[in-house]
Parts: sequence; structure tokens; C-alpha cells
Amino acid sequence: MVLPENLDEGDIVRGAEEYLKKPRPQSSDTDNGLPEGVEYPLSFKVRDFLIDKGYILADYHGRRTRADDETNSFGLLLPDNSAPSRYPWMRFLRKYFERPAKWVGTLYFDEKENDGWLMRVYGRNNIDPLLSLVATINDAFSKSVPIRLSSTYERTEANIFGLRLPSA
Repeated sequence: MVLPENLDEGDIVRGAEEYLKKPRPQSSDTDNGLPEGVEYPLSFKVRDFLIDKGYILADYHGRRTRADDETNSFGLLLPDNSAPSRYPWMRFLRKYFERPAKWVGTLYFDEKENDGWLMRVYGRNNIDPLLSLVATINDAFSKSVPIRLSSTYERTEANIFGLRLPSA
């Protein structure tokens, strides 16, 4: 990469670090940076809330997504922090061969209906963490979100042979 004369690679790294440290704009009805009369979708508010809680977002098939488009559901992924591979070459290729994240549940929501919210849980071990998440969702969005155990077994994110699929 060719840099202008007054910049070095350290400046670019520092600039990237500063950009990542910038706080994301908080989504609210009154101060969202949009012109008056333009509606800020509920899915963007839910997206920001879930990302702040540390979840990786997925679509309803369990595939990671950036969630830039309006939607009515988010899959909730948590990274698999189990023991690293015992093979040194797998540690080297960890960037490409990564353990799939745990797909703990899917949150369905509807902006128009009060009863249109539902949390589906995948795996009995994931009930307790999602109960606390649902309690905070109930407080933050003034909703009553029911919880349904959809599978007694845990699921993992959708991937092919250990390779992460590209984000949508």
C-alpha cells in the first residue's frame, strides 16, 4: 500500500484504533440522527441492544449476519470458548478453521403487535442465560416476551466444514 509522505503505518493503526473506540450512536426515538419524519426501525434498536449485551447476531437459519437491513428476528450466537485444538497447525489456521459459535436462541419481534415477541431457546443449558436476557428486554422495551424451548439439544451456527460462511 502506498501511503502519503506525511503518514506512516503507525498512523493508520492509530486511526483504526481511534475509530473502533468511538462510541456507537445510541438508538432512540428522539435522537437518532435522522431527519424529522423518518422512522428508525425497531429492529435497529433491538440489534444495538443485543450487540451491547455481547451476542453475535445471526439470521433465523443460524448464519452470521451484519444485520444492516430491517428484519423481524435475530438469531443469538455465543462464541465457543472451549479448549483450543491440540494440533499446532490448527492453531495457525484458527482464523479460517474456527469452532462454530453456539446458537443459543432466536428472538422474534413485531413492531405493530404487543404479543408478537417470542424467544426460542435451543438447548436446556441455554435457558438460564436467556431468562436473564429476556428480563432485560422486558425492561428496556416494555414488552412481555414469552420463552419457548424449541429444542432440548444445543445447536451451532450454520457453517460448512468448519469454515465460517461470509456475512450477508
